[in-house]
Amino acid sequence: MATKSTDILQEGWGSVLMYGAIHLLVDVASISFYLLLLRQAAFAEPLVIFLLYIMFAFATQAPLGYLADRFGYSAAVAVFGCLLVAIGTCLSSFPLLGLLILGIGNALFHVGGGIVTLSLSQSRATLLGIFVAPGTLGIAIGTTLGAANRHPALIFAGLLVIATIVIIMTGHPRRHTDNTEPPKKPPSKLWDLLSVAILLLCATVALRQIVGSFGGGAAKEWLYAVPIAVFLGKILGGILADRFGWHRFTVVVILLSAPLLFCANTSPLAGVVGSFLFTMSMPVTLAALSVLLPGRPGTAFGIASLALAFGGFACLFIADDHWTLFALVCLTAYLFHVGMLCYNERVGVIRSFSE
Repeated sequence: MATKSTDILQEGWGSVLMYGAIHLLVDVASISFYLLLLRQAAFAEPLVIFLLYIMFAFATQAPLGYLADRFGYSAAVAVFGCLLVAIGTCLSSFPLLGLLILGIGNALFHVGGGIVTLSLSQSRATLLGIFVAPGTLGIAIGTTLGAANRHPALIFAGLLVIATIVIIMTGHPRRHTDNTEPPKKPPSKLWDLLSVAILLLCATVALRQIVGSFGGGAAKEWLYAVPIAVFLGKILGGILADRFGWHRFTVVVILLSAPLLFCANTSPLAGVVGSFLFTMSMPVTLAALSVLLPGRPGTAFGIASLALAFGGFACLFIADDHWTLFALVCLTAYLFHVGMLCYNERVGVIRSFSE
């Protein structure tokens, strides 16, 4: 039995590392293409292009995740997503069509890779951190390329085609199955707890996106310092939260990040360390949502991305000052705390009802 568990763990790490590397590539290609269109105001005003990208690449993950859960074949979804990004990245001459194809492809890859990761994670946060973390570096590299007016479309397309071959050879685009079954006759209280827990956890996702838009304050001058801190925070956050407990560990690191992020405009080091601590909550949120929605990993990943899209939209209306940032971080900790109280109570009700 121990050998079987070890084999599953090893398979999970290998698969998720592969998907994480492809995640980085997908985000580099997507962001550099998006910034190319944004800089050229290719078919509309920059604000319109921003809103369309948010909608195509993030908001669509909720319905796509639901459909992926319904029909299965999660790795095939990721393959199709990579191919669409490869096509879209070459369509700068047809900017709106390219943005649509690339955005939907980006969403499909995230959903497919997210389902595979959640299926292998066995209700733990560690693998989720490994999958989502490379996206941060992908966005940073894509932004650097965009600032330099560079978008090597053919190179991206070739690498993405190779990525699809790797997924097909190692990921086996087979139908996804999940043996997790909810209670047959759950108490009515269970549904109220489920709704509140999901709503509050998604709110923390949106707030995390808003806080991330502040960009680390003075640490922006340190080039990749903040992206690397966020990258490490996502990875270590999942590992340490599994080790010390999701609820208390995450609330503590968020609260510790608040004074540091408050000082981020004057202290680059405070911004880097604060970003590192604050981001540790991300893998836990995804893992908790997947436990709340057993057998529906695509839906869980999709609604988290939809919340991220709402956060991105809200960034347009949030004042960029240190007191606002401090308040948002503290609010994130509070909402996460209450959400996890509902989560823990719901899980306890399920267990007591099942025994």
